[in-house]
Amino acid sequence: MKYFTNPYNFVPLEGRCHRSSHALGKDECLTGYFDCTIELLTPLFIPNTSCSQALCDLKEAEAGYSGYEFNSYENLSGTVRQDRRGQTPPKEPIISGSEIRGSVRSVFEAAFGGCMSTIAADATLGRRTPSVKKPGILRKKGNGGNEYEIIPCERAMLFVERPNISIGTFSSEKMGQLMPKNEYNTLKEGQEIWIKLADEGFKKGGRNIGAKVVRDYKIPLAGKERPKDYLVGYLHKGEPFGKKKHHESVFYIDGNRKGGKSKVKAVSEEEINMLQTVMEEYWNPKRRHDNSKSCYQEFDLHRNQILVYYCDDEGVPSYMSPACIGKEVYTKTLRDILEKNGGFQPCNKRDELCPACGIFGMVSGKEGCHDAVGSRVRFADAVLKTPFQKDVRSNYMDELVLPESGEPRPGAVEFYTIPPYKDEDAKTAGWTANGYWTYDYMCVIEKGKARRKDLEENLPKIRGRKFYWHSSNWQNYANDNKLDHLMKQRIRPLKKSNLETEERLFCFRVYFDRLNQTELEQLRWALDFADSSCAHKIGRGKPLGFGSVKIRIDNLKIQTLDKETGELKLVSGDYDKLGVHIDEAGNPIKTLKLMADYQNRPLDVGYPEVDNGQGKQSF
Repeated sequence: MKYFTNPYNFVPLEGRCHRSSHALGKDECLTGYFDCTIELLTPLFIPNTSCSQALCDLKEAEAGYSGYEFNSYENLSGTVRQDRRGQTPPKEPIISGSEIRGSVRSVFEAAFGGCMSTIAADATLGRRTPSVKKPGILRKKGNGGNEYEIIPCERAMLFVERPNISIGTFSSEKMGQLMPKNEYNTLKEGQEIWIKLADEGFKKGGRNIGAKVVRDYKIPLAGKERPKDYLVGYLHKGEPFGKKKHHESVFYIDGNRKGGKSKVKAVSEEEINMLQTVMEEYWNPKRRHDNSKSCYQEFDLHRNQILVYYCDDEGVPSYMSPACIGKEVYTKTLRDILEKNGGFQPCNKRDELCPACGIFGMVSGKEGCHDAVGSRVRFADAVLKTPFQKDVRSNYMDELVLPESGEPRPGAVEFYTIPPYKDEDAKTAGWTANGYWTYDYMCVIEKGKARRKDLEENLPKIRGRKFYWHSSNWQNYANDNKLDHLMKQRIRPLKKSNLETEERLFCFRVYFDRLNQTELEQLRWALDFADSSCAHKIGRGKPLGFGSVKIRIDNLKIQTLDKETGELKLVSGDYDKLGVHIDEAGNPIKTLKLMADYQNRPLDVGYPEVDNGQGKQSF
């Protein structure tokens, strides 16, 4: 694929996030509500979460698959049916006020310099790295304390019997001595094994990959000495054997290697904690989408010595992992980076509120902070303007299955951050595009070799706030109704609105309390962009083109006080003039309106795909 438009892009962070105390004065006197209409520009799906299997038959429900009905006030719990196809969709669908509020708040934050309130600021950042690490033995130092060090090792390849090989078809000269499966299963992670190595390294595709195969091995027995021509090795059990894996790893210390012994590397307590976090990622069953058991079950951080792969570059942490090409976690958090780049981390103090939190409210998510501020706006649920007639089903699309969709992955720094390379670095990086980087380091070429180099505290910079493009790609998913994966969901979306007949138009109300004039104008702008060509995205399937909706303001009522009678009255306000003078010259608003422009939406939106000969795969 030479060119594609990713389903999402970023509205940049500009300047600083300005905060002030939560104080209401005489200017905060505007109370009332907006009456609004929602037009569905594309099919929309909001799930009724009272039952996650309402669109599953009994067999699919027993398999653990998901199927959500459209949202309504009906409690669907316990409604899995023998024949789901006879099920009538909701006669009175509802668009939850929380769905609308979330979208409007995101626009408000992006346009008017609010904090990034929904970001998981303190979550551990990590990813699977393509960089090959070195084998080593992690052990405690001999001083009886909690200090650790890594002893550099070499890795040998131990050929293990497995179901998908035929013993008579392999070359022992190339593959090494075969260890029977039964014997392999009796051995433990890290167990000592004596090995004799082949003279040459293992060749793959005619290329020597460096590691040597185990030509012969012996299992140490009590009372027996190690033969002089055998090395002491330690068995490292990696991920389960599959179609491609054919060897297991044995770590050994080679005192005769060229260049002398590698330097023992000291390990900090923080690096031990990072390794623990990495292992929790490997052990987390939710991370294994193929429903298989988590790997590295025998990996035990309480042993005297642990076999690990690590980074031996000076000046950077070890980034230990049980895999040679495996997961890493990083020392920086998004909060650290946002604090150093304009202070856009989520608000956590009532006397330091961004413009958005001052109106929409805030509950501190930072450890040790317990401040909270109530919202001054309330979004009611959206209901149908014109009730459905007798043929309820005609307002809905046929049931369809959404493809697998994962959670946001900020670890994919290529998409979520700006390359940290300066012009002079990019010229000498020696990498495709600008190079390879993470939240902690970037790779550079020095003296012909790649090494990791620590990033400055404020790097890398976050690209901005994530928004989805409008598109018509929902049509590509309208025919798939097969549930064959736990990550898929069956849904029944509402069709687009029909303006001529006023079918599937929704109405709702936004109440506001004690806003000042500027806040009221900004709220209006966040509702409809003061531009009829712009639209919001709500509900499920946003990356696939679902959920494009246009909000129109129908009426504005503002509470006034009759000075003679003391009576509070609601009078109509001129909403057309609200927000029209807001400065739209800044990059955040310009980018936001470009992405919100439904009339001029891009035509080639989609995740990048490659064809591996067995079908297309997205990455």
